[in-house]
Amino acid sequence: MLATGQGELYNLWLAVMMISLWAMQRLTKRELGIAIGDSKSFAIALAYPVIIIGSVALGAWAAQLIDLKDYSAATVSRRLSLNFLVTFVLALVTEEGFFRGALWGSCERAGFSPAKSVIWTSVAFGLWHAAVAVIDPDFPQP
Repeated sequence: MLATGQGELYNLWLAVMMISLWAMQRLTKRELGIAIGDSKSFAIALAYPVIIIGSVALGAWAAQLIDLKDYSAATVSRRLSLNFLVTFVLALVTEEGFFRGALWGSCERAGFSPAKSVIWTSVAFGLWHAAVAVIDPDFPQP
């Protein structure tokens, strides 16, 4: 049980809200952000985390903060695969689906400019996440 009184899967409420907004406003797939991107966009999306994670790993290695004596490629592969799968599915269905999907589509329908949509969906995203830190500052993020 989290400090907010919710279970570990409290983010699934975002999926319920996303589906509700989608149904009530009859948002199109494009308004929900469900579309196939171009190859340049995919390349940027893949390069960004590789560059960030690689930079952090390189910095940790340069500062001699990495200890590889108990390194196991099988364990690393298993953990990365599980993290990717869980994060991809849960983030896509919950957070991205609601904040960058249904809520963004609702803002567009309301006539908000892209800049205004970024601001309002970011404020909502921040408030959703701030609740846990405000209620329990020592809460370890999963």
